[in-house]
Amino acid sequence: MSVAEAHALTILRDGPLHQGELGSRLNLGKSTTSRLTDGLVDRGWVLRRPDPADGRARLLSLTDSGTEVSAGVVERRGKRLAQLLSNIDPEQHTNVINALRLLKEATTSDHP
Repeated sequence: MSVAEAHALTILRDGPLHQGELGSRLNLGKSTTSRLTDGLVDRGWVLRRPDPADGRARLLSLTDSGTEVSAGVVERRGKRLAQLLSNIDPEQHTNVINALRLLKEATTSDHP
């Protein structure tokens, strides 16, 4: 599984999303997002269906299998973070977690 696939699956854990929005969150172009989505659909992890409100738009959602796979991704990421934190002075853990939170917020910010 590629990093982009893993990231897409974790984003879709929050619920259905337009294909364009997924691409925007992943900072991918339309064709790359389409290929990524095709792969996720082919693996049986994602359903792609027309948006009832806009038949031209596509909504993506996780299948049951996709939900299980994304849970595994989240679990592995958590274990890796715990492993990394074990190499850092415990007094600095709060600083590391706060820095990661700030980076996550920056990825969803509309500011350049």
